[in-house]
Amino acid sequence: MLNTKDKADKIIQTHMMFAMGAGLVPIPMVDVVAVTAVQVDMLKQLAKHYNIDFDEQSGKSWILSIGGSVLARMGASTVKAIPVIGSLLGGVTMSALSGASTYAIGNVFKEHFKAGGDLSNVDLDKAKRFFKEKFEEGKKMAKDMDGKMDEKMDEMQNKFEETVEDIQDKFEDTVEDMRDTDNNVQDAEIVDKSKVKSPMEQLATIAQMRDDGLLTDEEFETMKKKIIDASAGFGR
Repeated sequence: MLNTKDKADKIIQTHMMFAMGAGLVPIPMVDVVAVTAVQVDMLKQLAKHYNIDFDEQSGKSWILSIGGSVLARMGASTVKAIPVIGSLLGGVTMSALSGASTYAIGNVFKEHFKAGGDLSNVDLDKAKRFFKEKFEEGKKMAKDMDGKMDEKMDEMQNKFEETVEDIQDKFEDTVEDMRDTDNNVQDAEIVDKSKVKSPMEQLATIAQMRDDGLLTDEEFETMKKKIIDASAGFGR
């Protein structure tokens, strides 16, 4: 079972990953809004974890005051406005900065709440200094996490390709089995048809049965009519 510190760290790490994902949003400024929303939710969960009353507007104000204004954090976001390459470079940069910033903000308030503080008595200067320290630490973590995410994506891609190949192999085997079955059925039909007597042979047989007294004249005529009627479809 996780202790208090481990639970707080888990909240921070989880939101750090969410923030990195939000930082990849290709639309300028929308990514900033998404990351801020992730950080506000993280602060809310940390406050709940430490039994601190939470006010969303106050929380957002502290996040912007400690981590820098929205304008100061727009740099990587606005790069995305450059066609094609801008989205790639801006997304990668914004993702790393978003993860590092979220990690730093989370640790600032984790330590503040753990010490008994709340949203009404944050020491802004102290919080900014601690944020700067944790931000550098967060950038390294974001880089490691990004590498792990790439490895995970590669692993998932490989598994997907293996699954597709396996499905294709099974499908081909199934098709081959169906072909073999169809050929066997056709062969069986040919064999069965070869065993069936021709209409003339059938007529000769029932005529012999009539002459031997096994069939009455009436039964012979009935069977004869059926053989003649069916003879039109023989050999199809």
